[in-house]
Amino acid sequence: MNNEFPPHAPLLERHIEACLADVPRWMAALSNDTRQVLQSPSTTRSLRSAGGVPMQAAEVALTRDQLLWVRRTAELLVQRWQNELAPRAARAAGAGRLSHSAFDSLALVDEAEAEENIELVKIVQAVELEHELVLRELAARSATLRGEGGVKRGSNLLRADLMVRAVWDASEALGLAPGARLALLRAAAAPLSRALGRAYADALERLNRWGVTPAAWRATALPGRRLPTPEPSGFDVTRPGALDMLRGRMQPQVPIGTPGAPDGLPDAMLTRVLGTSSSAAADPLANRLLERLPMLEAAARQVIERQVIELIARMVDAVLHDEQLRLPVRSAIAKLQVPLLRLALQEPKLFDDHHHPAWTFLNRIGSWTLGYDDDGDPRLCALMRSVDDLCARLEVAPTIDGETFVRALGDLEFIFEMDLSAECDAAQASIARLRRAERRTELKLGIRRAVQSRLHAAAPEFGLHQPAVQGAGLRLSDALKRFLTGPWVDVLTEVALRDGEDAPQVQALHGWIDELLQSLEVPRTPEERQRLLRRVPVLVQRLQQGLALTKLTPDERQAVLDELADRHMELLRPDARLATASAELLTPAEIVRRMREEDDDAALAASATPERAAQDSLLDFGTMHTVPAELLDGADAVAPRDWARHLALGTWCRLVPRGGWTVARLLWVSDSREYLLFSDADLGLTHALTRSAFERLVAEQLAAPLEERSLLERAVDSLLGQSG
Repeated sequence: MNNEFPPHAPLLERHIEACLADVPRWMAALSNDTRQVLQSPSTTRSLRSAGGVPMQAAEVALTRDQLLWVRRTAELLVQRWQNELAPRAARAAGAGRLSHSAFDSLALVDEAEAEENIELVKIVQAVELEHELVLRELAARSATLRGEGGVKRGSNLLRADLMVRAVWDASEALGLAPGARLALLRAAAAPLSRALGRAYADALERLNRWGVTPAAWRATALPGRRLPTPEPSGFDVTRPGALDMLRGRMQPQVPIGTPGAPDGLPDAMLTRVLGTSSSAAADPLANRLLERLPMLEAAARQVIERQVIELIARMVDAVLHDEQLRLPVRSAIAKLQVPLLRLALQEPKLFDDHHHPAWTFLNRIGSWTLGYDDDGDPRLCALMRSVDDLCARLEVAPTIDGETFVRALGDLEFIFEMDLSAECDAAQASIARLRRAERRTELKLGIRRAVQSRLHAAAPEFGLHQPAVQGAGLRLSDALKRFLTGPWVDVLTEVALRDGEDAPQVQALHGWIDELLQSLEVPRTPEERQRLLRRVPVLVQRLQQGLALTKLTPDERQAVLDELADRHMELLRPDARLATASAELLTPAEIVRRMREEDDDAALAASATPERAAQDSLLDFGTMHTVPAELLDGADAVAPRDWARHLALGTWCRLVPRGGWTVARLLWVSDSREYLLFSDADLGLTHALTRSAFERLVAEQLAAPLEERSLLERAVDSLLGQSG
């Protein structure tokens, strides 16, 4: 293992070495406690539906490969700590924002991995909740060791998300099947929290003994969330006339009865007054309306005009101080001060409808740019050059009315389309893979249905409406049926995807099914028995060729061959017809069993369709004891199917695609909406999810809209908060 870290303070290196030396001890406790849970699954609610075989497999693997798990955990911790301690410039160069290699490293998150992520998030939350105080102390002292000016979320090298993910990723070394690995994860939840608790206590005791003092805490943004928004005011902007009601609350600075200019505020005078602002050129975020508010109100003839000026100036000020918007975004919006005021003074409809094109224009800019975290992000800079030009044209437009903003809104949407298209171009390799995955899903569903139709036509006793037919000429064993509708369908799918559905090899693989079914018919004459005897070697040879294309293990392949050989041996016996007829006299219990098997097959087919229900997962909802802290102040949960189906391209979300919280926007959706590609805000990477995986995350409140209230609503909340 390479334990070389970048040069740091000797005490930090000593701390890391001590933490690594502790790994075998607390991992041994974790393994032993997890085995005990697997041996007594009834004591753990989330294991009750896991099944005996997966739990036994997990227990055997733990006993056999515990040292391998420990060693791999230590290796992953070293790798991740090295990355954490590497200079920031080196990490950034390694990540390569918007590099093609980043887009090409696509990993599809399906529902199984979504379940895994949900379980991991719950474990991390449980660890953080149970050991909150000691983790805070460790973070404060770790910040001192690392020479940081204050405690940050990532200061602690032993933080829960990093440790839990390392332990889980290391469990791949156990070689468990997905079901057994999920059983291991659920069984290890409580033992892992206890083991990490002991590791945390020992680490803190060492740092205290070494005299490491805690650094100061400082406020940071929560993971997956922008800076805090204004407190909701309760004012419903969407109510008809709400903004006009807000206008009526304004108290102009000019005393009532003060005469205004004879002609009011014509555009020329408005431009002249605002043009005298001393800060207009020096500060791109200067609120020229607020700076010249007394002069503007004095020139207005009526109280209602003064209220309009007051409201627009205050709302512009709230927008320009909206901390959820990046500096280039606010700078562009600052150019809309004069156009908005000109429009408000001559078009009262602006305050009648929150869907007015001018408000929509503002909201769309705010929503589209909300997720960017860096003023220098090249994607944001390229986008804002076009948006800034558009706002600058509005600033000097000779006439301003509703139609002006309708046209501007169309131009803005075109800019957004080009922005999305440019990023999709960079992600073409990922999109091509997702299109291929979508095609694979469609082919697999169609092929499975075709195979099932063949089986039901040849052996009607397996039909849903005829669980048994006495005296039928063919009986297909359950093992062969599972093979034909599972691994053989997978082979057909891959070959059809590669060569086309009408390719000769695809037709040959389909034809082999018919030959197999014919070979399983009971021979009625000696001649038929001889023909079967001649056909079997050729049939088996073709089966072996097909098995080589499957992902079955050698033992599983041999089991299929043995099953077919047993059936053929039975059919080749002289008394095969009598034996078959006798075997087909099913008891009532056998009939019920067959019907249940058909129900299982129907459920399997349904699971492959776009209408798959979110509740089909293995997750035990009762085990989720806490709600993610990032979502405690959010609105009621959105129905996952509704939100997933109607999520618009470009929408920013906070979600947990893999590991921890991140901010990403929807970049691309497949034609069937079964595959979604998100573009990460911070890393320039992509996250691909199946629809069912995304719905699972939404249902567990691990995916939600980043924007809880529109830019207009936030501005009103801020305005009322200041006045209240």
